[in-house]
Formats: sequence, structure tokens, C-alpha cells
Amino acid sequence: MRLRRVLAILAATMVAVAECAAIEVWTASIMTPIFDGPDYSGRHDPKCTVLIVGARNGYFSGQVVLSSRTPLAGVRAKMSDLRRVDGSELIPASGVRIRYALPTGSQYDARKLFPGLKTVRRFEALSPVPPESATVQPVWITVGIPADVPAGTYSGTLSIVAGETISVPVVLKVSGWTAPAPADFTIHAGVMQSPDSVAMQYGVPLWSERHWQLLAQSMDLLGQLGNKVVFLTTICQTHIGNEQSMLRLIRQGDGTYRPDLSIMERYLDLYTKHVGKPDVVCLYAWDLFCGGGYFSQKEQKPEAVPVSVVEPDGRIGTVETPPYATPEAESLWKPVMAAIHQMLVRRGLGEKTITIGIAGDVRPSKEVVAFFRAVAPFARWLVHSHGFAAEIAGTRVGYISHVWGCGRAPQLPNTRWHGWNNPVLVTIFPREGGNNFPVSPPLWTNGHLGTYHTLAEICTIYNLRGFGRIGLDFWPVLDSKSGRSSILNRFPISGRWHQLSVSTATAMLVEPGPDGPLATVRFENLREGMYEAEARIAVERAVAANYPPAAAPAGRGVAATTQPVRTGARLPDDVAARLQGVLDERVNLLLAATRGKEAKGWQWFVQEVDWRGMREKLFAAAAEAVRLGGGAPGRAAQ
Repeated sequence: MRLRRVLAILAATMVAVAECAAIEVWTASIMTPIFDGPDYSGRHDPKCTVLIVGARNGYFSGQVVLSSRTPLAGVRAKMSDLRRVDGSELIPASGVRIRYALPTGSQYDARKLFPGLKTVRRFEALSPVPPESATVQPVWITVGIPADVPAGTYSGTLSIVAGETISVPVVLKVSGWTAPAPADFTIHAGVMQSPDSVAMQYGVPLWSERHWQLLAQSMDLLGQLGNKVVFLTTICQTHIGNEQSMLRLIRQGDGTYRPDLSIMERYLDLYTKHVGKPDVVCLYAWDLFCGGGYFSQKEQKPEAVPVSVVEPDGRIGTVETPPYATPEAESLWKPVMAAIHQMLVRRGLGEKTITIGIAGDVRPSKEVVAFFRAVAPFARWLVHSHGFAAEIAGTRVGYISHVWGCGRAPQLPNTRWHGWNNPVLVTIFPREGGNNFPVSPPLWTNGHLGTYHTLAEICTIYNLRGFGRIGLDFWPVLDSKSGRSSILNRFPISGRWHQLSVSTATAMLVEPGPDGPLATVRFENLREGMYEAEARIAVERAVAANYPPAAAPAGRGVAATTQPVRTGARLPDDVAARLQGVLDERVNLLLAATRGKEAKGWQWFVQEVDWRGMREKLFAAAAEAVRLGGGAPGRAAQ
């Protein structure tokens, strides 16, 4: 009797140990946040399958999650070829990238989701190398779909080794629509890159060869988003924390200066190589200390302007050049700006591309604006502000990213917008903006993944060309009283951007890895959402004659009248109605998730909406639009 009891206890113990050591495997949407800390017991799905819906010439992901009550060690994953179910074609395993998410992020409402847990980290950075040990491990599968593969369903197997070998089926549905290359995206991405942050993160000298190698990796990531704007600093100590300017001055024997554009040229050429020719070049030549006032009401006199100078011994120092709007400054900057203009024109970057910036709520004074008209008559202004601006003291604004009254919600079935075709380059600065703001909650670093995934499409349905004033790699590289901070606002002369700081949205789409920047779960959601926005645009081009966009009167936060694009003949009414219905369904669901105080939120959207099915319908509609001759990709008006 006693022996039987002992054996029963031993058996129960062995079962408990086996359950603790058992590996649970399940799949999750890429918009579903996975956290390190919560108990995921009971999620195991022995029949789980990764479903990825994608388009040719694009990159699309799925994820598998492993968890165990004991540490997972030596996790490794390998993907097979993906073979077409009804044919012999395949996407080779070499075209599939396997990455392992790391718990480097957070989510602002995580403690509400998991009460009782003090620390809840969100899996964020995507590393090609798995961690040595983890109790939860998301594995990401990213497929680069060739442009020439036949549409159809492809299947393969993900093999995961984690003490045992686990096989997970992967199904890829390839649409007949071919996505444009990122450099040809119509949606405007205005992401800012930080050379100084990269140098400080990796402890390398600014503009050293190793620094340039690291910058190339950042540029590759910008290129995956089809970024449209590049910032070239002509002054030091701006809001973005640059210690040096890309422009360097060389002293002449007579006391004058000549410009050295070598750093600026190399940076621009690197950008063009990895990203593409920019739609907007911002000569970062103005900041708060350069003369101006809050919405031009209370003006501050211009101060001396710091610029990098090459010392006689080759070291790089800083020279305080004369305040703007003085004869001395005009004598210095007129030949400098002429040289920069010639350099840009040689690269095919004309006057529609070149801007002076960055003006904010503090706008340059009329004297300073007149000064730049004299020294750089080829340039318009670039504004990152709360409010909309079409011009500053008589000079046209060429680019704006703003907050207040930004965009207008569509009112179906009567009012639809084609923001991608707005003749004014107006974008959203996706920080906090109120209950009627297009991006809700904001695009915070610890914000919801759904916000990132739908950002591009929400911009265009709100009559906006895209988004701007978010950072790629402004990492926390400085020690501060509260821990680590970015270099934004680190210089007192330019540190008063407050609620307009880049960090009030997100300062870092990517994270630092051991040898260079790593894409993140947020980054990949943003990228996939841009493909969806491009597919939407393809359909809107085709149905524009049947369903022209509404005319938007100019006003606060509204850029201008949107002009319909007719790239083909009017479609048969039933065809156009069916295609437009696909778009309208998406609008209704996006507004239900985000619009106003009654918004259902991203948790509802991710869990209750069949977004993969929606994507499949959207991509099919885009393919049909192209076949009908009206959905060919093309760039928006400048």
C-alpha cells in the first residue's frame, strides 16, 4: 500500500516535471505583441500553421512563438523551400530570412494587460542570432517574394531545434499584384537618420571609415521604407544633436572661408545608393537660435551661427559665424549656398527638391526669411510644427509635417480622399493629437503595433501624403539623471523644441545590435503597412474616374484641393463599385479602431478583424486594377 502511494507520487512528479519542461508552440499575428514575463501556458497548438499573405516584389513576415516554464536553450530555426501547391515553381529557402525577437522594448499599457507583473518587456529587436536562453522566444519568418514568381499558394516547413525538433507548416499566399520597389513608393516616408547617434553608440569617430560602414546599414533600413527626405546639416548644435555640421569651412589667407562639401556629398551619395534619389533635400540651416519667434509673434534676435571649421592642423573645430540677416553673413553664405546648389543640381536634385529648415512653432523672422531668399533663392522652407503653414514671410513652404488639424477623416459614402495625390507635400507628425487625430494612439516607441502597421494607409485616407518627423536611430546614447537619453535637445541653444521634439512620436524605429542597427517588430509592421497603402493607391488610380476624391477647401490643417487622377478610362460601374467596396471596408474598420472617444482600439482590430483576409482582397483588387490599365504605380505630384 505504501509502495503504491510512493509510486503514485513519483508518477505525478514526473508528469509535473514533463509539463514544466514541455515546449509550447503557437503562431501569432505580427501585430500581436509578445511579452517576456507573462505565463503563456496553455497556448500550445499542435496544428498551428504560419499564414503569410504577400505580393510579388515585397517582403512579408509571420511569427511562431515558443515558450516553456524552463529556459529554452540553443533555439535554432531553418526554413525549407516554399513550393507552389499547384505547380513546380518555388521560392528558395535562401529568399527567406529567419530572425529571433529580443525583449528589448515595452508597451505603455502592458501593466494593465498583465496586472501584478512589475516588469513586462515587449519583444522588439529582430536579431539573426538567437539568445543563449529564454523562456519565451518569438521566431520571425520574412519572405522576400520575387517579382517574377507566379501567383498562388506556396507551402514549406519551418524546422525549429530547441532540445527537440519541431516542425511548423508555413503557407504563403502570393497575390497577382506586383508591388513597386520601395524607391518607387508613392507614400511619403519622412524618417530622420542620426549620424551622431550611430557614432556614439558604437564608439567610433564621426565620419571615420567604420562610421560610414555603420551608416550604410542605417541607410539600407531607410531604403526598405522608401524614405523620401534627407537632412544635410549646414550648422552645428541643432535640435537633432549634431555636434558638427556636414558643411565644413576652410579658412583662407585673407580671413574669408571657402566651403568643404566632402562630408555632405558623401552622405548624400550614400543615401542615394541605399535609399534612392530623395524627393526632399533639407539644408538644415536654421534652428531656434537663428532669429525668429513663436508663430512669428514674439521675435528673438539672431545669434551667432556655429559651423564646423577645418583647423590648420586638420582637426575639426567650431567657428561662430555672423548672425543671419547681416551683411557679413550674406557675404559668407551666398557663395556657400551657391556651391551647395551646384552640387545638388549635378546630382539631378533641382529647385522643387531643395528646402531650408527646420522651422517649427518658432518661425524664422521676416528678416531671416528675406536673408535666405537672397543667399538661397532656389530653396523653399521645410516646417515641422503644430500648425499648418503654406508660406513663411512670403516664401513658400515646400514641405510640412504637423499636428493640429492634420488631415480630414473620410465621410463615406460621400467624402473620400486621395491624400497620396495632394498637390501640397503635407504629412503628419504622429505624436499626440487629440481624439480626432488620424494616428491614435500616437506612434510612440512603446505604442501599439497596429499604429505602425496602418500608419501609411491612414495618412492617405485622411488626405495626407504620408508621415514625417520620426527618427530612425536616435538611440539613448547619453547618460542622464533618469537613465539614458538620446542626443535630441542636448545643446542649450536649440533645446527648446519641447512638445515638438522628434522623441514625442518615436525617435528610433530600429535598435542597435552588436554590429549595427537591427530592424524591429515595429519597423516590419510599418513596412508591411506601406505595401498595403501602395496597393490601395493602385486601386484608387483605377477607379478615380468613377469615384473621384472630394475637393478640399484650403483651411487650417488642410493643404489644398486634391485633384483626381485619371490614368485610364472609366470602368464599368459594377467593377468600379466592387473595387471601391474593398477600399471602403478597410476605411470603416480603420476608423472603428481609431476614431474618437468610442474607438474600439488595436486589441480589437488585431483579435477580431481578419486583416490577412482584408489584405488578400486588397492585393487581388490591386492586381485587377493593374490588369484594367488604371493602377500602374507612379509618384505623386511634387
